[in-house]
Amino acid sequence: NKAILNKVSSGELTYSVQSGGNVVSVDKKEGLIKPLQSGGKALIVVKIAGDNKYNEKISTFVVETKKGILGIRAAKDTCEIKFGSSQREADPGFTGKTDDTADTVFSCSSDDNIAEIDPKSGKLTIKDALEPGDYIVTITAKAENYEDKVFKIIVSVVMNESADIIDIKGTEGENGWYTSYVTISPKADYDGIAYGQNDVFQKELILEDGIHKNDVFGKRKSDESIEKDKNGVDVKIDTVPPEVINVTCNGETLDNVDDLVTSKGNISIGVSAMDNGSGIDKFVFKLGDTKTEISTDSGSDNIEVLADGTVNAKLDIAPERVSSLEYKIVDKAGNSTEWKKTSKNFVSDNTKPEITFDGVEKDKVAIGSKTEQ
Repeated sequence: NKAILNKVSSGELTYSVQSGGNVVSVDKKEGLIKPLQSGGKALIVVKIAGDNKYNEKISTFVVETKKGILGIRAAKDTCEIKFGSSQREADPGFTGKTDDTADTVFSCSSDDNIAEIDPKSGKLTIKDALEPGDYIVTITAKAENYEDKVFKIIVSVVMNESADIIDIKGTEGENGWYTSYVTISPKADYDGIAYGQNDVFQKELILEDGIHKNDVFGKRKSDESIEKDKNGVDVKIDTVPPEVINVTCNGETLDNVDDLVTSKGNISIGVSAMDNGSGIDKFVFKLGDTKTEISTDSGSDNIEVLADGTVNAKLDIAPERVSSLEYKIVDKAGNSTEWKKTSKNFVSDNTKPEITFDGVEKDKVAIGSKTEQ
């Protein structure tokens, strides 16, 4: 703005900058003030030369230049990035540049330097391997003769935790158990799976005997983003049948008894076994044509579970004829031992012998000639 002065003398009017020459310049004759930098002050001197009526007159005034306010704004204050994705650009969507602010320069800062910024567009590039969560990035916009403008942008690294990622294949047994090794493989949209989100992703995972409960993560083929399977792995595997430890007859190891076991009363057969997987479900006995099952969950007095996991089963038998014994043991997964047949035979006989005579009724007396018998 040109300085306006009341000038009554005929003396020459001149302008100069006494201090702050780096802030403004002034036209010596016209008084037109031009800002050189914003945010400063300058002292302008106006001198009117004297004439035959008036003395020389000097006036001063202060000019202050202020920085403008940038009209730049961000379309969004939160940018989402898929966890692990190869597409890691976050764009706050800066708008509002004018001709005066066309040379705006963006810079950014954040904890652990998680982001880089394009100085012209303001687009962010987020470094990889960030864990899911929210990260604050401070972006500063600078333009000549304008106040700096600061933005706080939240970069939210997100993971889809409800994806359907895996197929589970194996031989299904009883009570939710598998009786074979289990293969975990990714569905068609995924390039690999892993138990941990930062583990090496593989084409398949093989599970062996045991109880497996794990989260499973998949890497998408389209953008390499990592997602979490909604169910994960909850698999029980037992591929091994129970182990027979000992067989007894009336408390004595079966190998130590006679091949024909006789008794006036019941004969007690005991079988001891152990299963380190799903646990023993039942003992099955066959005595001749008769089959008897004793379940470990039946609450029967004929089942005893020891502290070391050994299970003892007892069968009391009273056959009326000579019978052999077969048995097998089944675990809760459905694995079974082969039928085992003992080399022993068993008979229980509590009936007294009875003597009869031909031609004589019982309890009757026979009178007649002497016979040869």
